[in-house]
Amino acid sequence: MFFLSPIVKILTGQRGIGEEIASAICGYRTVRVAVMGSKRCGKTVLLTSLANHLREHDIQLLNLDGTRAVWDKTAIKGSSIDGMPLFDYGKARQSLAKGEWPEKSAEASVLAMRLKLKDRKGRKEEVLLEILDIPGERVADFSMMGKSYEEWCEWMENNLGGPNSGNTSYREYEEFLEQNDFAGKEEIIGRYKDFLAAQYASFSPCITPSTVKLELDGTPHGGSVENFRREMDAVPAGLRGKNGKALEFVPLPSSAFSSGSKLSKLAAEFGRNYKQYVKRVVRPMEKWLSSTQKLFYLVDVPSLLQAGSKAWNAEKNHGEAAIGALCPASGNSMLERLWKRTKNLFWKTEINAAYVVATKSDIVLSGADRENLCSLADSLFGRVLGILDSSVKTEILSCAAVKTTEEVTAGGKRGLEGRLDREGDKKTWVPSPVPESIPRSTEEWEKSKLEGRFNYQFPFPGFDVAEVCPPPHLGLDYIAREMLSI
Repeated sequence: MFFLSPIVKILTGQRGIGEEIASAICGYRTVRVAVMGSKRCGKTVLLTSLANHLREHDIQLLNLDGTRAVWDKTAIKGSSIDGMPLFDYGKARQSLAKGEWPEKSAEASVLAMRLKLKDRKGRKEEVLLEILDIPGERVADFSMMGKSYEEWCEWMENNLGGPNSGNTSYREYEEFLEQNDFAGKEEIIGRYKDFLAAQYASFSPCITPSTVKLELDGTPHGGSVENFRREMDAVPAGLRGKNGKALEFVPLPSSAFSSGSKLSKLAAEFGRNYKQYVKRVVRPMEKWLSSTQKLFYLVDVPSLLQAGSKAWNAEKNHGEAAIGALCPASGNSMLERLWKRTKNLFWKTEINAAYVVATKSDIVLSGADRENLCSLADSLFGRVLGILDSSVKTEILSCAAVKTTEEVTAGGKRGLEGRLDREGDKKTWVPSPVPESIPRSTEEWEKSKLEGRFNYQFPFPGFDVAEVCPPPHLGLDYIAREMLSI
């Protein structure tokens, strides 16, 4: 598609007039992509594998529809782009070469590559591909985008305290606030941290403010549930001011914002601290994302099935909040739609494609299971994709950026083989089938006896490979083509 004439690209809504002029002046086209998702969903692995394949492109290993990519290793200078540090590809790739998974991202970073593309007919184009990698912990904070403190509190109450959320620990926190009008600030914050510890114990991505899990300087907190709760006592639920003072905030009930409430003074303090948090943590990512053209939201469906209904519903709520905040929603009036299309005619300033990617498709057994991964991803995020503006392309797909298993047959049974211990021999197992659909409410999960039913193994990257040889994968070529608009 990128070899179409500039006029066709403009008329079909792929590009703006300003973008075509900028490309003609610079001699290359810039594509900005955001890769998001909860922690351990495979973002760092996807970026590392994709970069490896594009840097050492072999058309037999990464099918770009007949196009060959050549990496210009001299094009990217410096250590950051628009204030974002560059993704440490070398370190991540070395981990894969040793049969280890790369360390998770401790801060937002950008993978930048200048590529010379040549199709099978000899036509050429240069593309600057910039991919923003956002730590999974920060996804929960995207519920703050575009919201005041009071609006965020209402969002938390509606999405975590609702009857279908399965989040009894948040309802317990709400009940504590209702029954203890005279509770002090420290006790309220402590009770909310108890809720966050319960979220951590159930593998839920809803840990916000996310700095209690991953501080701004990249310091992580975790380990056992007891250790995480203990570490939170020394970490503010928010930020630290220049004088070291904790600028904490936690959600309060809607009644706290009435003038006669005993919590109104505390709500005002928390509101000020919330503004500082949004300014320093959320807005820098929001600013960079404002010029992003494509969003890839990664979701680890097998891990969510194993974790249960609480983690499933928290993923749904926070993923929907992130996608909805970043992608343009359908306009409410003809005037709004006309203005949006006129603005994008000159320069496309909004995300024009949103993809939900069900990762780790190599740890399920069959093609039908991979289709069900997509069906379950659709049950998580199909609703929010459906309310986006009609100009936004949406798609749900599956991928294994690094393929870690092989299908085998033993004793008449089909199974998977992979390296479950980094230094050990390969082992064989039979993974749980992936259901076509699952209920949302905790009660329905219990009636269906789904809790604890699912069992998946997560192997190490056990391939024997030189550092420059791209790893095997499932479905990465399609993602690469979509990113590059091939």
